[in-house]
Amino acid sequence: MLRTKASLLKDYREHYRADAELIEDPAALAPVRFASESRRLESVVRMVGADAGPALLDIGCGSGWLARQCSQRGARVTASDLAPRGVAGARSRFPDAASFIVADAYHMPMRSESFDAIILSEVLEHLEEVESALSEVRRLLRPGGRAVVTVPFRETIVNHLCIHCNHNTPANAHIHSFDEGLLKRLEESGLSVRATRLLNNKLLELIGFPHRSRHWPYWCWQGLDWLCNRLSGKAAFLLILTEKAG
Repeated sequence: MLRTKASLLKDYREHYRADAELIEDPAALAPVRFASESRRLESVVRMVGADAGPALLDIGCGSGWLARQCSQRGARVTASDLAPRGVAGARSRFPDAASFIVADAYHMPMRSESFDAIILSEVLEHLEEVESALSEVRRLLRPGGRAVVTVPFRETIVNHLCIHCNHNTPANAHIHSFDEGLLKRLEESGLSVRATRLLNNKLLELIGFPHRSRHWPYWCWQGLDWLCNRLSGKAAFLLILTEKAG
């Protein structure tokens, strides 16, 4: 299932370029949010197999935090984003984490089959042409390569008056809300779904669990998060591992 508010966003590229100037440094995040994001990113890093040292592309790299996490595990990272100032900020925070470039997800300036792994973390909800971006991911992946996608799960998109253009606009420039129907769209784009996981239970977030459990082993946090998501259905994110056929 897909719900879209693209009609309310006149030019998502310009909105995103402007929003990129406001991307927070991870070190400046509130403790609960920092812990929550740390767990989510750890799940992505594990799922993508960064420890195996792949040539990895992080599309929509944002603050650069995920690129650094992957690089620290051994991946050879190229990190891209649409907004020049956003990329400059990521590069200044984590200069040794990746080769940072400015690029559009629809038209990446790399040769076909250049990467062993690709990450789209909190990206698809911003894009008008989801299938075009997925087609580009498939082009860039080597046969047998893996792509990891994360999106907000069953998000209720709230509109507000944009500080950039003074128009009624979806918050955070999110123009899609995704559920399990995204799996079919990935398969139709030539990316075979290998695993899925629901992440970051909203009820646990409300009681500050990510921060309280920040010193727990990852498997322990994951087990409780999985159980609560299974019982309540209140996950914040959907994590999907896909593979390009060899």
